[in-house]
Amino acid sequence: MGSGRAGRAAQADAAGFRHVASVRREFSAVLEEHFPGRLVTDESLFSTVLDHFLVQHELASGTTVVEEFVAAHPELSDGERDMLPGWRDVVEGTFEIAGKEREAVVLFNLVDELTYRARSNLGRKSFKPLKKGMILVARLVRAGDDWMVSGIRARSRPRPVTACCPPSPSTQ
Repeated sequence: MGSGRAGRAAQADAAGFRHVASVRREFSAVLEEHFPGRLVTDESLFSTVLDHFLVQHELASGTTVVEEFVAAHPELSDGERDMLPGWRDVVEGTFEIAGKEREAVVLFNLVDELTYRARSNLGRKSFKPLKKGMILVARLVRAGDDWMVSGIRARSRPRPVTACCPPSPSTQ
C-alpha cells in the first residue's frame, strides 16, 4: 500500500471501506427479513426498520452503527459523544399528543403513563400537522434534557370508543 502517512491513510480508507461493505451486507439481510425481495411497500415500516438498525441492531462486531460512528469521529463534542450511544435506549410507544411548546411536542405515553417533551431534527414544522388529542405510535431517543422523535410509525385522530368498539348488548 505504500509507506509513511499516505500509506497509513490508504490503509485506513481501505479498512473503512471494508467496514461499510460489512454494514451494508448486514442491512441488506435485515431488509430482506422485513421486506422479502427488498421491495419496500410501507415507508413508515421502512423508517422504523432503518431507525432500529442504526441505533439498536447489534452488528457482527457487537456494537451498533451509532456506536461505531462515535468511535470513528473524534471531532464530536463531549456532549455528542455522551448522547449518541444513549440512543440505544429507545422509548417505543403509543402516545397521545398533550400539546405543543415552542419547538417541542408534549406526548403522553399510554403504555408507561409518562409524559415526554420531544423535539424533531426537522424543526417545529414537522409537528404542524399534529393536533392535541391525536394518537401517535412513535420511537423517542434521549436528546439532552428532552427527547427526539426518532421515528413515527402511525398517527391518527382520536375517535370515540364506540367508533372502533360498538357497545355491548348489556350496556344498551
